[in-house]
Amino acid sequence: GPGFLKSTVLGGQYFVGKVLGRGGFGITYLGLDLLLNRKVAIKEYFPEGVAYRDSETEKVVPFGGHMQEVFAQGVTRALREARMAAQLENVPNTVRIYSVLEANGTVSIVMEYIDGMTLTEYVRRSGGKISWVQAWPLIEPVLQTLSKVHSRGIIHRDVSPDNIMIRYSDTTPVLLDFGTARAATTGNTEHSTSLRMGFSPMEMYTSSGAIDQRSDEYAAMATLYYMLTGKKPESPLNVAAGIASVVAPSKLGSDIPFGEGSAEEVLMHGLECRMSDRYSTIEELRQEFRRAQEQGATVLSPSEQIPVTKAGRSEESPSEQMPVTKPGKTDEKQEKDDKKPYRKPVYQTVGDTKGSDSKIPETITNPTAKKPNKRIIGIASGIVALLLIAGIFFFMNGRTKSYTITWLNDDGTVLEVQKDVAEGQTP
Repeated sequence: GPGFLKSTVLGGQYFVGKVLGRGGFGITYLGLDLLLNRKVAIKEYFPEGVAYRDSETEKVVPFGGHMQEVFAQGVTRALREARMAAQLENVPNTVRIYSVLEANGTVSIVMEYIDGMTLTEYVRRSGGKISWVQAWPLIEPVLQTLSKVHSRGIIHRDVSPDNIMIRYSDTTPVLLDFGTARAATTGNTEHSTSLRMGFSPMEMYTSSGAIDQRSDEYAAMATLYYMLTGKKPESPLNVAAGIASVVAPSKLGSDIPFGEGSAEEVLMHGLECRMSDRYSTIEELRQEFRRAQEQGATVLSPSEQIPVTKAGRSEESPSEQMPVTKPGKTDEKQEKDDKKPYRKPVYQTVGDTKGSDSKIPETITNPTAKKPNKRIIGIASGIVALLLIAGIFFFMNGRTKSYTITWLNDDGTVLEVQKDVAEGQTP
């Protein structure tokens, strides 16, 4: 498309393919590492409204005046993002950085290609929102990742459903985009802001002030709120002004446990406008969720999540590529079956080929099922036996004759029966 880098090779190693996404700070391409023969993602710094691409040279050129300084600062920020992300290589659920290249008048970061979909798309394909037992195994790994990132003095500052990818292979979440990440600040230090409406906390709406892990806490809880309700939380500006409030997810139809000490109470605590009213750390938040779960909430393991599979090549339509089981109304018959009493299976021990013992179910019975009629079974067995005998005679002798058998009953009635008998046999 216009402004996008055409197919080319960067650094003599990375072939640039189609565009995966366009953000305010740059363009992300699908690439191929020609030396290692693997897919990569290539993020090119190309800020909207700050620079343009020369159609002949392919170079990214900043507009004149103040924009040149803004562009130069952006290049520095992109390099800082690469260095910062490289420091997190041993942190689970983050993207690996392979290389940084200076080409076409800008900077490109070569990183791990995540074969998956954004959390935003995942929720959309799941019917617009997901249940609590589906949401928690997706958000908890993100909280664990943020906790490890914070322990190194780094604040992400841009946590949102668009910056979390869900892998096709195992539905694990991956936290993306450390382009706006900063070291934690405790005073009125000036900082640039990158607002993401609905997910940025109150302190991000000012150009100065403290920024610490409680800022990521708010964004993570806003993300969880979106997963459960399909809606973004009310703007903290409106909440602070007293003209709006954040409606609890349970009141919007979510199945999250609610009440005193519940998971919903923990979530709402993390969405407080003032930093001082939130939990002091992400880890404290996570532990509060854990304690709330002990009150009875059931959580699925990642393998029990909504299946996310890719059914075809990228040329196919999105719905054909990645069917997602849509949570909704349960089939009436299934509901009735689920209510039937279930008798615990009786097991017998058998040996396997390796000599070890394993258990297999001997019987699984439904005590409410009707018992079979023995008389019917006996009649059916007799018919089968007669058919079997007739078949044997037919195949043994090849030909049959038809006889009419007549006899007189005790009550004076006459009974006639037509009977086919194999040739050579006495009727």
